[in-house]
Amino acid sequence: MSYEQEENTDSFRFTRRKKQNRRTMLVNPPIESSVFDPEQLLKNLENKIQLIRSSYFWSQFQEHLRQWIYRQSTSIDILCYGLGHINQSLSSQYQYALLKLIEEGFEDRIQIIYLYDPIWTSDEYAFLEKTNQFSKYELIRENNQAFQTIVRPSLFYIPFCSKPIHNNLLYSNWTKEKLKEIVIFGNSLERFSNDVQFDENKYFYIHQSTSFSNELFLPLFEHYTNAFHEQVFTTFDRTEIPIISEKPIRLSKRDKQTKTSLPKTTIEQASEEVWFMNIKPVYSNDDEIVV
Repeated sequence: MSYEQEENTDSFRFTRRKKQNRRTMLVNPPIESSVFDPEQLLKNLENKIQLIRSSYFWSQFQEHLRQWIYRQSTSIDILCYGLGHINQSLSSQYQYALLKLIEEGFEDRIQIIYLYDPIWTSDEYAFLEKTNQFSKYELIRENNQAFQTIVRPSLFYIPFCSKPIHNNLLYSNWTKEKLKEIVIFGNSLERFSNDVQFDENKYFYIHQSTSFSNELFLPLFEHYTNAFHEQVFTTFDRTEIPIISEKPIRLSKRDKQTKTSLPKTTIEQASEEVWFMNIKPVYSNDDEIVV
């Protein structure tokens, strides 16, 4: 299979939560066969675990996550949403393989790993249940649209998930105390908020959190760049205000508008009015979320 075909196979990861009838136009046939082969899938995942384990990407990922985990006073949970079809997508397989490495590397610090994707097939659910039956995994069966409140420090493992997923997780934990116990591995909130079509009211929690969030970019994963491209660690517990230029952000040559980022602060110094907002987000059918 060519590299171009591999990229096309994964293209649905970025668009699949928009209009469902477009999926067949974007997705190529599965990696090898439409027949679900759990033994082959397990071999594919083991191979990808080894590739990630030997990479510079993993050494940096592991070190940054370790620093965050050992700042926490208790064990942690992991909330994983939107991995996609692990039987069909190379990116999904790499992302699941990375999750397995996290479990292996920090087993003594992890309490529960929650897993959910509304597009998983019954075969994929059965595979995940069988291969994780004696581990810390808990498969979520109902689509809670990521309205999930943490009960202990938590890693939100949501690579390439949409704005609503990020926004809902923030809304569900919209207090200083809970946000300081969260690290996100997913899309950049800054990049979301700087998009020309970004709706600051609809995605209020993303927008407001950019004033006190801190993003850490990771090195490229060279074995398969699509797997983790431009995904970042985001935390909300910084104690110092970064020294940056507050110049307007130019969106494109074709668009004459400019956007100005929120003033940077710390979560403790954020306006008290921000925390009074407690309106549950509502989305339309075009907002990249399966309802």
